[in-house]
Amino acid sequence: MAGRTDDTIQIIIVDDHKILAQSIAGLIEGQKDMKMVSQAYSGQEAIEILQENQLDIDLVIMDLRMEETDELEPDGIRTARYILDNVYTRGLREVKVLILTQLIEGYLIDLAHKIGVDGYLSKDCDSEELFLAIRTVVRDKRRYFRGNVEEIWDQFSYKFKGRQNAPTLTPTEMEILQMIAEGVTTKEMARRRGRGEDGIEAHRRNLMRKFKAKNAPHLISLAYNFGLIKVV
Repeated sequence: MAGRTDDTIQIIIVDDHKILAQSIAGLIEGQKDMKMVSQAYSGQEAIEILQENQLDIDLVIMDLRMEETDELEPDGIRTARYILDNVYTRGLREVKVLILTQLIEGYLIDLAHKIGVDGYLSKDCDSEELFLAIRTVVRDKRRYFRGNVEEIWDQFSYKFKGRQNAPTLTPTEMEILQMIAEGVTTKEMARRRGRGEDGIEAHRRNLMRKFKAKNAPHLISLAYNFGLIKVV
């Protein structure tokens, strides 16, 4: 790609829903101070584009979940971490990351903020808020966690504030819990531990009972906030 010739905000959109990515691209192209550089339909494709054109890109707008993966770390988070750890820190042009997603969940917002994502936005937002978020993170160099996202994040933080006593788990339950967070199947857990699948399912039920969790994503969210599992 040729070098920069103006001061427009140059953007990549990453979303596996092509019609949505194309619609967002059309909105952005209607702004005089913004320019679409490329569209990608997976995290890996976005990384490849950045590696080729990192001097020319200001912002990556990215969906959070574009493929089947574990509940704790969707592929959008994994891709954002790679961009921020590898591209952003090379002393080259700063590349900002703005998450645009339907997944407005407290622990995901918290995780995105902790890894250094510059903004988190609901797909229910209107075009004016999208443009405001883009200009805030690129022009003003400030992070954008506002509106409904901020409210849910605050509720999430308040709910767990001061809760220091996590459920007591056995070493085996800790291991099973971490594997659940990593998206490991019951069959694979049984293979790794040399146990039957019935035994693994019994541990799963015990974990759900101890955490009073409604389902697996709820279990992971609770465990993450107690600091019992790690992102890998």
